[in-house]
Amino acid sequence: MSNFKVSMSLDVLFSCYEAFDVALAMKSEAATYDLATEIPRFAIIGWLDELEHVDKANQHAACLSLFFFALGQPRDQDTVLDVLQRAKTNNSRLKDYWALNMFSRYATMHITSSCQQYKETQCYPETGQCERDLRLSLDLLYLLVFHNSDDPAFCSSLQVAFSVGEKSLMALLWEAVQNLSDVPLLPAKKILLLLQLCLHNTLGPVPPKSASVASLSTVPRGQLLNPSPMEQLYRHLLPKLPQCVVVLLRVLLGVCPNMGRGGAAVDLERELVAAARDETFEQRWEKEYQRHKAILVFAVSDILLMTLQHSKRNHYGQFLYLSQLIVDANGILVMLKYINQDIQALFATHSGSNDPPSLLFLAPVSIFELLVASVVALLRLLHQLCKNQPDRIKKFLLQYKAPLILKRLYRVEHEAICRYSLKLLKTQIKYLPRKWRQANMQVISSIYDILPSNELEDWLLTDMNGTEDDADVGLSREETRHVNWNYNNANYLCTTRPVESPEIELTPQFMANYLEWLDDEVFFDDFYSDVRSSDETGAESAATVS
Repeated sequence: MSNFKVSMSLDVLFSCYEAFDVALAMKSEAATYDLATEIPRFAIIGWLDELEHVDKANQHAACLSLFFFALGQPRDQDTVLDVLQRAKTNNSRLKDYWALNMFSRYATMHITSSCQQYKETQCYPETGQCERDLRLSLDLLYLLVFHNSDDPAFCSSLQVAFSVGEKSLMALLWEAVQNLSDVPLLPAKKILLLLQLCLHNTLGPVPPKSASVASLSTVPRGQLLNPSPMEQLYRHLLPKLPQCVVVLLRVLLGVCPNMGRGGAAVDLERELVAAARDETFEQRWEKEYQRHKAILVFAVSDILLMTLQHSKRNHYGQFLYLSQLIVDANGILVMLKYINQDIQALFATHSGSNDPPSLLFLAPVSIFELLVASVVALLRLLHQLCKNQPDRIKKFLLQYKAPLILKRLYRVEHEAICRYSLKLLKTQIKYLPRKWRQANMQVISSIYDILPSNELEDWLLTDMNGTEDDADVGLSREETRHVNWNYNNANYLCTTRPVESPEIELTPQFMANYLEWLDDEVFFDDFYSDVRSSDETGAESAATVS
């Protein structure tokens, strides 16, 4: 298992499925199979073949059968370990039958058709069936990837199609992320959780700083023969990266407090409402909605942090470009808006006893762990974006009262939240007034006590005028844009910049003799006489015909 699978609880895995999906699969298929006998090979291949056919009824029946099989064929008397072990075995068999290609094509068909139909007609034909089949296909993909993530060859197949122009699973998911704000039919939570899992499996853990050595090759990075997984991902995402960053931040904005339901650009409720098929669901709507938002912010924050860290290790130019996109989309403001709430009270509200009941057979979903991981990831993102960037610290953190927000956060009784809050405060203290430092000596003492110190650091020093010397630290906003454009243009040739030609003033004498200048300087005498004779011949022939 990867580090991500160890840290990710089983509760989060099964919380990506809606109760209706699980209940329908168990109700429809549980009585069909006897666990004492193994499902034969021809039956599994027959279900996979049904996904290629046109008959939607047969497709849905095959999906339900495969979903129940991939879940591990759970029964009431089974323990969690029994079902998970059976699910791992079953999904390993599905992998051997090339189920990833089948499921990806099936999901691609539904995503492409739903996006095209909605953009053309602004409505959905057969909405319920389309949403149901799309959710099932994403559920199957999630189970298949999760239970086979310890197979290196399988993980590489998730992204290998980037280099040959085919639509791999990663390409499909990023395309779906692009359309989240335009097509409400797409289930945001399932897509983001599956994308998060695929990124962890393909990119792996973040390499140490010593491993990120700058390449001395003069070959553009877009033409490297053996690109790393992050390099392949950056090449594929470069044209659509701005839109993907904006959509991810819109999802994060939608889960911020005081936004209200339906106030975000991305419809976050539709996926949850589409799963509500029983009366008991209405009674626990609020808890389910809170869990839904906690999983969304957990997935978005982890995706942004992971891509930012891997791009920094792959090439610093990619990190600069991605961080610029996040800053230009007001990402710092959105992150501050989310953490600007009573985190201590929020953690107390979502203690283990108040979690919503299990959807299947596992323990209740731990919203507390999701919220802690999300807040830590957002604090690390803010630190990555603003470290050694005085321009961003002054224009965003100080302007939007970040020190006041972080002072409340560092009092939360959690080691990681306290440490990263202090690290982010440490980058700002140099630019805060003297009165603030005198009134918050306890914060400064905590920074000395908790964070490792360096004798050469001057994070508390200013000059006699109360200003700091930032001439050699960080880049301005315009300098960053210029560096990013040069890097992408030189390595990937993906952007074009209009050439600014100087304005030339033409004299009135030249404008009056412009036609004569054309005759003398542009059209040679022989060429011009040939053109004129051909024009006269054409005019005479036209007159004769008339």
